[in-house]
Amino acid sequence: MTWPSAYVLECSVQPGGSRWAELHTYTTPGPILRVMERLCANEHGFFAYHTLWYGAVVGLWTIHHGEVVGFEDLHPVVRVDLREHGVIRLDQRESQAALDFNEEAEAAGDLDRYAWLRMEFDEGALRRLLPPLPTPRLRRGERIVLPPRFVGPPESVLPSEVRWGSEDIEVGELEDDPLGDDVEAGG
Repeated sequence: MTWPSAYVLECSVQPGGSRWAELHTYTTPGPILRVMERLCANEHGFFAYHTLWYGAVVGLWTIHHGEVVGFEDLHPVVRVDLREHGVIRLDQRESQAALDFNEEAEAAGDLDRYAWLRMEFDEGALRRLLPPLPTPRLRRGERIVLPPRFVGPPESVLPSEVRWGSEDIEVGELEDDPLGDDVEAGG
């Protein structure tokens, strides 16, 4: 039997001051791009807060025939407008601008400031990280059991088994799944 292939978009923070663990497992670029659009909409400041304050894992796993073949950190493809502090990429979260913004928000006790931030991702750069997967590809209702991995960040929450679709590791399947069908056309 040949194991299927898939992409897994991971967004997570290890338990501690906050908890967040989403996995979005699909086989074409379309759903991955739609998840990134939703994240960058920054509803209630959630994405900005977790990435700027906690340094959340935001990355793309690539699985070929059941084997993890790569991890791409997506921080460099996401930009955040820190208003008077300027625009930075998420991989610059330790820049003076980001540190100043975080310090001001904490000093004011106003975490709502993260909701004011505009975020966007470089769709072209992300698409370049999503080359066509080899067949067979994971399908709705299927799972892939993964062997131990030796790539990616140690703080990742990628489990030993992933399933097609969007999943919140903390509470189960996401109810507000924005993805619809994982189709090849226009993907």
